[in-house]
Amino acid sequence: MNPETLGIVQLALLTAAIFIGFPTAFTLLALGFVFGYLGFGRLVFDLMAVRTFQVMTNDVLIPIVLFIFMGFVMERSGIMDRLFRSILIAAGPLRGSLALATVITCTIFAMATGIVGASVTIMGLLALPPMMRLRYDKRLATGSIAAGGTLGILIPPSVLLILYAANAGESISGESADQSMDMDRHDHGEGTVDMMVPHQKHLGPHMKWTALRPANADNAGRADQIVQTLRQALAKYKDYRVAMDDGYAPLHPERTPKHYHFANKQRRLQAKVRFDPAEPTALLYKKAGDGYELEGAMYTAPRDMSEDQLNERIPLSVAQWHAHVNLCFQPDGSRRRMTRKQLGGKGKIATESECQQAGGRFVPQAGGWMIHVYPFESTPVKIWTH
Repeated sequence: MNPETLGIVQLALLTAAIFIGFPTAFTLLALGFVFGYLGFGRLVFDLMAVRTFQVMTNDVLIPIVLFIFMGFVMERSGIMDRLFRSILIAAGPLRGSLALATVITCTIFAMATGIVGASVTIMGLLALPPMMRLRYDKRLATGSIAAGGTLGILIPPSVLLILYAANAGESISGESADQSMDMDRHDHGEGTVDMMVPHQKHLGPHMKWTALRPANADNAGRADQIVQTLRQALAKYKDYRVAMDDGYAPLHPERTPKHYHFANKQRRLQAKVRFDPAEPTALLYKKAGDGYELEGAMYTAPRDMSEDQLNERIPLSVAQWHAHVNLCFQPDGSRRRMTRKQLGGKGKIATESECQQAGGRFVPQAGGWMIHVYPFESTPVKIWTH
């Protein structure tokens, strides 16, 4: 069954389960396991562990717990009741003061708790009965409660905006969210590198290389096996359309970089938990007329991997992994424009203090570890050239 069909079936079952009355949390858990196994096989269990760790270590999600705690305190302490009555007394002379007090109280409570449901539920218990006794129109009474609660989540920060920021890779504190940048945003077209051989140990302040280890026959044989496996796996991708059908999407095709990266999100997730030479994270092409010509591939690894762990994937005596570090970017929404000589991989700014003085946002490391392989070249130096 293809991914599109799996998605449609899963959505249909999710809708049916919710309408039948199954708890949403358990429904999502069960469907995620079943369809994840059908789509990814046993890899879904590895992905579950990785995703759990990422969520537990995501600082962006901490305010959600605090919002819930704040709402619990406000509800248990009776603050909401006193706040509502105070606003009602202050708005007493105004026509429709009860509805007005309801909207204001709902907005304040929803803004404090970050969610709609809590404020609407509590205000429904506090404000709806007196409005009904005073013969308010039912549509006006319920609408004022619903509108007040909805306004609350539009005032940042709110739980909805926090979840959106976490999924969109943005920061709720105004600082750079690029510190968690993944391979999908990896871009050599912005001038990070032009042409490098892996045994160069110093290539500017924005490149970090693993240390080159002493050569030995075992590592050379292991590296040669990786190249052979990759060469066989890439044979079908000489037609870039086959690569796109397999989930490799071109990054920034509108630009004219030296190498075009065709990235695969599923392979990137797999690379976080295991290494398979036949499944590179990205394919490297060069422009050829109206199409693309295959040159090589790129493997990725999590940024927190040690050099010993990277060596287990690809011998460091043969090749070196690299990472993009100490980058300064233009802050989103900033009126102060920075020059291209200051920004990115070719920028002269390489420290956090310099970046802050220039009004930019500093990224210690953009993405994880990366390594390029050109299996169709003739010598090891050319094969492992960046």
